This record gives sequence, C-alpha cells and structure tokens, in this order.
Amino acid sequence: MMTKDIFNKITSIRVKIENSLKDEDFVSISELSKELDQSVRKLSEILKSQQFTDPDRKKLEMLSTEIENFKKSTIAKFKDYTSKVSKQTKMHQAYNR
Repeated sequence: MMTKDIFNKITSIRVKIENSLKDEDFVSISELSKELDQSVRKLSEILKSQQFTDPDRKKLEMLSTEIENFKKSTIAKFKDYTSKVSKQTKMHQAYNR
C-alpha cells in the first residue's frame, strides 16, 4: 500500500517536471527534482525490506529510464534556453549602440 502511494506521488512529480520542461521553468524543475529524489530514496528504503514483485521491478526500470530522459531533456533545454537568452542579449546590446 505504501509503495503504491509513493509510485503515485512519483507519477505526479513526473507530470509536473514534464510541464516545467515544456515551459522552460528551470527553477521549478530544480525543486521538483529534489522532491523526486526524496521520493525515490523513500521508495528504495521501503523496497529494501520487501521482496520485489515483477510489476514493481518493471515500474522501477521505467522510472530509472524516465529519470535519465528528464536529465538529458533538462540539459538540452537549458542549453538551448541559455543560447537563446545570450543571442537576445547580444541583439539588444547591438541595438542600443
């Protein structure tokens, strides 16, 4: 029962991270990543004392893949965002000269 609640919380955080990535809201992504990390650690602690079921194992594998994809997506989006902001700043500076 407890693991189901944590999986639901992780799913909710995942959706929030996806939305923040779309909105390029990197402040929220940072906070949500910390929350996700805490939830995954809590889940890990609970599962250490239990025997893994096949559905739990599949969920954990999927979660691991999703976390890696979030990491890659965040890096790429942040790189694009900083490049875009840098170009805008340079254009603004050139316009004001």
